[in-house]
Amino acid sequence: MTSDDREDDADRNHDNDHDHDNDHDLPDPHNLIAAARDIQSAAHVPYSEYRVGAALETADGEVFVGCNLENANFSNSLHAEEVAIAEAVKNGHREFTRLAVSSDRRDGVTPCGMCRQTLSEFCEDDLIVFCDEGEDEGPTVYTLGDLLPNTISEETLE
Repeated sequence: MTSDDREDDADRNHDNDHDHDNDHDLPDPHNLIAAARDIQSAAHVPYSEYRVGAALETADGEVFVGCNLENANFSNSLHAEEVAIAEAVKNGHREFTRLAVSSDRRDGVTPCGMCRQTLSEFCEDDLIVFCDEGEDEGPTVYTLGDLLPNTISEETLE
């Protein structure tokens, strides 16, 4: 996904404004978003210069982070969400509650389709996804089910 595609995706998110009416019931996303921002400095982005960080919280409150790692063969690049979930799964976690995604442009970036599908392998539809809009805006909040309805699952393969 190019930075222009991400900007278009961000524009669509603003137009559709999926903020939940019950945001006041959600745990404070500040620390999770801060972790996603912090890991961006480790990103390897010589081609797009578009740093993305992700912070994934497990059911027991542990947080795993990931950043994007680009490769000259773009199909071999790793996305921040993939890196975070791989680290969590590698460490034995299989239940997740929240994800924060942030770019260095604070443009409300959402997980791409490939990352959404990967998340759906390990996360329920009610996984809360915070998309960083910057300090003045606060995050846009989705659930994984909002972002990926009718996912491909083990049941659909049978």
